Amino acid sequence: MQNYKPGFENKSSRLRFQQLGIWLGLFLFLLQVYQSVQKLLQSKIIFQFSSLSILALFLGLSFNFLQMLNWKLILSGLGIIIPLKETLKNFPRTFLPRYIPGSIWGYLSRGEWLLTNFNVSHKMNIYSSLLEVIIPLSASLFLLSGSFLKFNFLLYLVLAVIILFGFWLVFEFSRKRIFPRLGFSDEKNYFSFRRWLLGNFIFSVNWILMGLMTLFLVTIFNNPNNQLSIWSVQNVWNATLAYCTAWLGGFLVLFVPAGMGVREILFRLVLEQLMGISSDIALLVAVAARFISLLSEGVWLIVGILIKD
Repeated sequence: MQNYKPGFENKSSRLRFQQLGIWLGLFLFLLQVYQSVQKLLQSKIIFQFSSLSILALFLGLSFNFLQMLNWKLILSGLGIIIPLKETLKNFPRTFLPRYIPGSIWGYLSRGEWLLTNFNVSHKMNIYSSLLEVIIPLSASLFLLSGSFLKFNFLLYLVLAVIILFGFWLVFEFSRKRIFPRLGFSDEKNYFSFRRWLLGNFIFSVNWILMGLMTLFLVTIFNNPNNQLSIWSVQNVWNATLAYCTAWLGGFLVLFVPAGMGVREILFRLVLEQLMGISSDIALLVAVAARFISLLSEGVWLIVGILIKD
């Protein structure tokens, strides 16, 4: 493994590009926060601040932390060592450009940061970004395949194996046959299957945490006479499936920044079906989940600003 040292070639132009993405992303980020708060305030249901609210925010913060940790592990698996302090300080800033339509800005902005500060090439950034996208996708599909458990365990097992090994085999084929033709070094870019499984495990935990957060929000907003138990494994599982389905829907619509709107609509529909709650409550839960996601990213952004060089 090698530690990447700062590079300074064309630093000023790269910094301008990075800052443009950050400021534009910050504007859109704050706009989304404002719109989420407005929707919550316009609802006729009074939000009861409770310990579950704090726990929901804590789960949102945990999701972002594990997301950053997974990214750091991906890079270390490729021989790039980024200190945890640097990750916590700078990675949250790359949340912001994701709110620019097209979704690509977030990865481009991070690429500029890695190139400017750690001399990591754009090709290596593209390679690590592909893993960063594919691992959550693989983990979410792995969990969603669990819905077949109630029909046939063997069917679930086959689907789980196809998802975990299928994505890996496609990526390995690309690494050996396609990436070298694009200028990637095969030895340098090898990403072990053990790290692949570790990344899938981390994001499976992440999706379950978001399922718990969803269940907490349902409990907060739902009618007190029709509460769902937060201790029920089935309720946690259904909430996790709902969140994964909504995330996938937002992920697939590339032209919508961070899946805004699309994710909430799909989230509401799936929550109604799986959790048995009303459309109004489901919509509030979906909007509140987005707000917690935004708030969590804002908290990590402030933490990054407070970390001293």
